[in-house]
Amino acid sequence: MATWWDMPTELRDMVVYWFCMMIVNEFANLDNDDPIQFPHRIPGDNIKTPTCLSSFSSVLKTSRYFRETLTKTVKINKLPAVEILQSMQYQKVQQLVGEMHVRNVIQDHGPPHLDIFRKKAGPFWANPKVLNEVQTLPAILFFASDDDVLSLLPRLQPWLLRHGRPVTNSLENDGLSSCFKSGSLEIRGYSMEIASIGGVLDERDHCGSDQATLLNDIKASPPDTWWVFRRTTDPGNLVHWSV
Repeated sequence: MATWWDMPTELRDMVVYWFCMMIVNEFANLDNDDPIQFPHRIPGDNIKTPTCLSSFSSVLKTSRYFRETLTKTVKINKLPAVEILQSMQYQKVQQLVGEMHVRNVIQDHGPPHLDIFRKKAGPFWANPKVLNEVQTLPAILFFASDDDVLSLLPRLQPWLLRHGRPVTNSLENDGLSSCFKSGSLEIRGYSMEIASIGGVLDERDHCGSDQATLLNDIKASPPDTWWVFRRTTDPGNLVHWSV
C-alpha cells in the first residue's frame, strides 16, 4: 500500500498547499460574526486555542519535512503560511487592544479577561510580530485583570530580554519599590513600569513580614531573574515575577 512518502514531491506539496489554504481561510473567518464583548470569561476550562491553529501547529511539529515544507517550500501569494498566520494573528490582537482603548473597559466594565484574546487569536504571546515591538504586551497588561496578568507574566521572558534596556533610574530612587535593589534592565512607558530586581534591601526596614517567602526566593536567585511590574495609574499595585 502506498504511503505519504511514495507520493511524488509535487503531489505532496500540492496537498500541503491546500491544507495551508484551508487553515488560513478558517482563521480569517473565525468569529467574524461574533461581536467583541468585554469582559469575556468562558465558564470552566473550555478556553481553547482556535482549532485551525492547533491543527497547523500539530502538523508543523510532526517532522522536519513538514516544518521545512510549511515554512519554506509551500507558499501562498509568495509567502509561507506561517508568516501569513502570524500577520493575521497580530492584526487580531491589535484589533482587540484597540477595542479595549476605545471602550475604556476598565472604567466602564471592569478589567477584561484574556480569554477573548485566546479565543479569537490563540497564543499571541509567542508571535514574533508581538515580541518584536514593545507596545502591545504592556497595553494588554495594563487593561487585564490581576489574575490574567499573573497567568501571562511567566510567558514574557523572551519579550523582557529583547526589550529590556540599561536602567536609567534605580527602583529605590523612583519609588517603584522600597524593598529591592535595582537590577540592570528596565522597560519604561507604554502605561507600564517594568524593571528587573538586583537583590533585596534590608527587609526589616522596608518590607512587611508577609513578603518573607517572596524575599527569600529573590535573594536565592541571580540578579535580573525577578522583575517588578506596575501600572503607571496604579502605583501601589506591584507584581513580582521570576522569569
